[in-house]
Amino acid sequence: MKPELETVLDRLVEAWNSRDRTRFAALLAPQSDYVTGAAEWVEGPDAIAGLVERAEPGPDVTIDGKPSVRVHGDVASVTFRWVARAGGRTSRGVMTGVLVRTPRGWLFDRLQNTDLAEKP
Repeated sequence: MKPELETVLDRLVEAWNSRDRTRFAALLAPQSDYVTGAAEWVEGPDAIAGLVERAEPGPDVTIDGKPSVRVHGDVASVTFRWVARAGGRTSRGVMTGVLVRTPRGWLFDRLQNTDLAEKP
C-alpha cells in the first residue's frame, strides 16, 4: 500500500513541477481543500488547481528524504519535506496530505503546506 501512495505523491509533485493544472486536479478528491504556506485556505479541486496554473515558473520541488506514510483503511496520511533550489536560494517546507481511497484510486482530500524560514 505504501508504494502506491508514494506513487500518488510523486505524481502530485510532477504535476506541480510541470505546472499541469489538469494532472494536479485529477489527484484531488471532489471536496478537497488546501492550506497554503501563506495560510490561504483554498477549497475545491478547481480552485486548488488554479494555484498550480498561476504559479510562476520556478525551480522544481523535490521531496527531501523519505515521506512518512500511514494507512488506516480507506484513509491515509502522508507528510514530507520538500526543497526547491535556484540561483543560490533555497526554499523549504513541510507538506501534509490526507488521502482517501476512491473507485478512481487514492486521491488527496486535504493538503497543508508549511513554508520554513529561509536560512541565509
